[in-house]
Amino acid sequence: MSWKSFPGFKYRVERSDLSLENVWQAAGDEFQGTGEVLSFSEVIVDPRMFYRVSPMASFLPIAKVALVGDSITAGTSHRVYNSTGANFAPGGWGTAFRSTLGHKVSLLRYTATGENDFAVSGVQSSGFLTGGSSRDVWTAALGSEADTILILLGANDIASSSSAAAAATRIIALWDEARTAGKQVIGLEILGVRADHGVAASFREKQLACNATLKAAAAVRGIQWVEWAHVLDEDGNGFSDSKFVFDNVHPNIYGGITLGRYLATQVSSRAVGPPFLTIPPSADPSWITPNPYTAGTAGSNQKATGWVIDSAGTGISVVRNLIPRTDGVPGNWQELVISGMLDSEIKAGTAYVQVYAPNYAPSYAAGDKLAAVTEVEMVDPFWLVYDENYINGAKSGDWGPNGGMGSYNDKPPAMKFTLWTPDFTYVSGPTTSFAITKICGNGTIRIGRKGIYRVP
Repeated sequence: MSWKSFPGFKYRVERSDLSLENVWQAAGDEFQGTGEVLSFSEVIVDPRMFYRVSPMASFLPIAKVALVGDSITAGTSHRVYNSTGANFAPGGWGTAFRSTLGHKVSLLRYTATGENDFAVSGVQSSGFLTGGSSRDVWTAALGSEADTILILLGANDIASSSSAAAAATRIIALWDEARTAGKQVIGLEILGVRADHGVAASFREKQLACNATLKAAAAVRGIQWVEWAHVLDEDGNGFSDSKFVFDNVHPNIYGGITLGRYLATQVSSRAVGPPFLTIPPSADPSWITPNPYTAGTAGSNQKATGWVIDSAGTGISVVRNLIPRTDGVPGNWQELVISGMLDSEIKAGTAYVQVYAPNYAPSYAAGDKLAAVTEVEMVDPFWLVYDENYINGAKSGDWGPNGGMGSYNDKPPAMKFTLWTPDFTYVSGPTTSFAITKICGNGTIRIGRKGIYRVP
């Protein structure tokens, strides 16, 4: 048997016989698409045998990623508080995605905004296709170092008067532009809205139609298509659950974490490189904040030398212990046993414990690239652990793969992870620096290596 192949696809020949209805088994090795005609043959010993060719998209590794979208993507490194708790403002799914992959992918920064995304709040797909400022954002993504563009668009299209077919046609046109520019594309399913949204019924109808068209177009083009709306729809009614969104549409921190972690599972086999950032040795001159390896007198009621540990909120108690590490890494764990923090104040954004290492006279200059790192080991579940690093008056942060706060009841599980703020270039101005980690919740948590450093 022979068939026409296409680059970007793998092909598997499968066999079945009439006695095994709908049971197909591999008949040989997989074939890589070349654009030419491929062939397979074997001796048939059973006249009831049937054969078929199953195409499979052959996805290449990803490393440098540009996030393109609307307000659901915009603002990957910011935190906003509102009446239902903290949200990712709301693009924190991007940082959760990167963190869950162990920082083996880099989220590229759009220099015009300083954000780690190429997103425009309120934009419809037509905005990226036509001239204007939104088109400039899209053009910047195409001209970036990204090997892969993740595209999440369509919600604003179908919430307006646009038909599902028209929205899908425009999004597919953007996919094709990206592929022409030499970029891999990962298509992301349009997310749902809450059931109490004023346009929920009509939105759901167009969402299903548009996603179906996009899924089919992705299959034809060899584009990875990620269906992820269901992770915000635990009750299966076709709408996002209120615990995942802070308004009718936008993910809160829990929603952002859930999306980002799920997306990471879908592309983890493609993130094959080493982490983009590494932690310098303890005495490395690149460190610009003091004591990154938590040196100090180990024992109960002790803290790392030069570090500051304080809290904001009502009635919070923090026991500080310095525990020697036993994992082969020099230094200690700064253990914090936190109690008395009120959930109501956490959700209002007024309660937290913060750990930071200030440096009022760091040695860095214009043109230096700076990054920040914090190791975290959660003994108990916490609502949220995140970094807010202040360098030259600017705030840059990262969120771990743990969950967050919002209008829901379940804390995420305890886990161990590393927060890494993507590097950025210092320009000018004051050089006072604070490497701050904020912790929301009660229980025991440990902080390991931590600080701001120059990136080679």
